[in-house]
Amino acid sequence: MYRKSIKRDAIEAPFEEMLRAMQPSRNLVDITTSMLKHAWGMRLDQQVDQKAYIARQLKATQKQIDGLVDKMIDSQSATVTKAIESRVEKLETDKLLLAEKQSQSSKPKCSFEEIFELSMVISGKPL
Repeated sequence: MYRKSIKRDAIEAPFEEMLRAMQPSRNLVDITTSMLKHAWGMRLDQQVDQKAYIARQLKATQKQIDGLVDKMIDSQSATVTKAIESRVEKLETDKLLLAEKQSQSSKPKCSFEEIFELSMVISGKPL
């Protein structure tokens, strides 16, 4: 229909009604919730693993520092002592960065239910 116009309300009102009537099935909501909970659990496990990895790195870095300090004490050469001091300074910096990472990797700020509550309210199905 060339050069014919249709009122906006004639198109948008039925479309809005159709959108309001659309609701996901309970089965779809259950499957989606299960998948999201599984992904949430995997993410929590990753955080625990990451924290343990950082703790191991901190322990290894401290062990390296202790070993270098022992070598520095035993060393008679000023050049070797300076090289060891610079290496210890770098390891101390690495250790501080690891400690910062470890303090930042904590529990999530919100629970699973709090985060995904809005999506379930929109779907019309409570968690």
